[in-house]
Amino acid sequence: MLPPFLPSASLEKTVAFYAGNSNDKIPTALSGTVILDTAFTNVGNGYDTSTGVFTAPVSGLYDFQAVFMQREFSGNDIYAAIYINERAVAGGVADGNGAWDQASIRAIVHVTAGQKVALKNKSNRAVNFYGHEYTRFSGFLIKAD
Repeated sequence: MLPPFLPSASLEKTVAFYAGNSNDKIPTALSGTVILDTAFTNVGNGYDTSTGVFTAPVSGLYDFQAVFMQREFSGNDIYAAIYINERAVAGGVADGNGAWDQASIRAIVHVTAGQKVALKNKSNRAVNFYGHEYTRFSGFLIKAD
């Protein structure tokens, strides 16, 4: 029996993903997608570990979050943003003035079925994000249309 706050009809439209990387170094090209190769959660099968892109299986209101860490000691900041179909909707910066600086991003947005959502490098150069538990990308459907 389901709890009263979770009607059985809502299970049919459950969508959620939580992705990370198995390596400590995530090389990312200029304007490239941060490809996280491990999906710890992928309800609805929207996240593709080979491309790093989430494709919305249903239209609705979604919550997307990312946390990333720079793996460079050059004193250069790294920038990343959550994109929906090539349009940045939220961004962050990890300050390169110290080692292991981290940033987080969150966007609550409406996404139409089939739209692509990705975490992308927004720095003006190719960079290395720090993997394992330090760079993550996740999202879930709050309410379907």
